[in-house]
Amino acid sequence: MLDGITLVTGATGAQGGSVARRLLASRQKVRALTRRANSRAGCLLREQGAEVIAGDLADVGALARAMNGCRRVFGVTSFWEHFGTETVHGKNLVDAAREAHVEHLVLSTLPSSRRLSGGTISVPHFESKAEIEQYARASDVPTTFTHLAFYFENFLDYFVPEPDEHGLLHFGFPQGDTPLAGLAVEEAGAVVEALFRERGRFLGKVVGVVSEELRGDQYAYLLGQALGREVRYDHIPAEVYAELPFPGADDLAAMFDLNRRFVLTRADDIALTRSLHPTMATFSTWARAQRPRFEDVIAKRTKRD
Repeated sequence: MLDGITLVTGATGAQGGSVARRLLASRQKVRALTRRANSRAGCLLREQGAEVIAGDLADVGALARAMNGCRRVFGVTSFWEHFGTETVHGKNLVDAAREAHVEHLVLSTLPSSRRLSGGTISVPHFESKAEIEQYARASDVPTTFTHLAFYFENFLDYFVPEPDEHGLLHFGFPQGDTPLAGLAVEEAGAVVEALFRERGRFLGKVVGVVSEELRGDQYAYLLGQALGREVRYDHIPAEVYAELPFPGADDLAAMFDLNRRFVLTRADDIALTRSLHPTMATFSTWARAQRPRFEDVIAKRTKRD
């Protein structure tokens, strides 16, 4: 049992929600900070025993009130909702943790794409989170950093397999034949709980959270096995993907290109993640469990087209 209260930011989102639910399932005291306190997700957290409070990482006063009396904090910021202001939110979070004398901050960040690529690739959402990480390192807040891999859940939202005229399902991105590290984001909460429990071992460390790494064609094969349909992966060149007509296409193209060229394996991260959470779901297990959701979103896409 972890003593005292844990504050979870972004508690109605993907990462924050997974952490809040895991801690509540372990009968921990959770204070959940969210801009959507009265949403369905917020109400469910209340029913599960969380203290749910409304607040925004842009509001320094709200952050101070939320951290009052908390021993530990899980912090996550959103680039895709706030873009250029994400770094401000992250720095506010670190400053509030310092003022509140928090014993342990687990902060979700990412590595610098410029550093990984020797300055040849810049991925805005990586650079934003890397700047927050550097700010936290320069503070005196006891911090552990998590670098989460590609979410399996993205196949249900952003990379939903689309049927062609023959009924075959296709998805694609600029990953080539390089394995893409991934995880079911709902599993992240168990890893964060383990980091809180092993505070001394991980202070100042980066923990890459990864379930496994698969090539695009392997994702397609396993997804096809789960759905009982043929699924194909199509490599899309980064320069083509970057021109697709949706916000952030260029950012995602750069991210996949970075992974393809400079992140060739995350085997060490997989080994560490599985030591912290031995029962972490594989893509195959996750995809089979999500079959009804896949069938629903694919049917909606087919009807729309």
